[in-house]
Amino acid sequence: MGLLDGGIAAEFGAVFGGLYLDAKLYVDTNTPDGRGGWVRSSRVQHDIKIQEDALSEVARAAAGYTAKDARFLVISAVEPTTDFRIFFNGAVYSINPPVDRDPAKSYYALKATRTNESPPDFDAGS
Repeated sequence: MGLLDGGIAAEFGAVFGGLYLDAKLYVDTNTPDGRGGWVRSSRVQHDIKIQEDALSEVARAAAGYTAKDARFLVISAVEPTTDFRIFFNGAVYSINPPVDRDPAKSYYALKATRTNESPPDFDAGS
């Protein structure tokens, strides 16, 4: 495995992981509750490291960002997709396409939108 084939990812995480903050990447599976609603049947969650990418107001306007949008750099063993949510700094974010990966495959760069969802109740050890 070469450096640009993902070989640098572990080294990047070890060196820069301290500059990134803790967050959760998670996806819920819901099933009908029999009364017209839904109930969570399972949750897959992953610990990730995250850094909010600073955007100037000019860059924010040019890229079509709203006040609820953020750009994150994410170190994760799991590829973030639009099926996942991010829990970071007390807020829940939905992931918007596309999810980009840097050429060295050491982090993901993505745009996310803060939702009005309540913070999730994470199960210990899952």
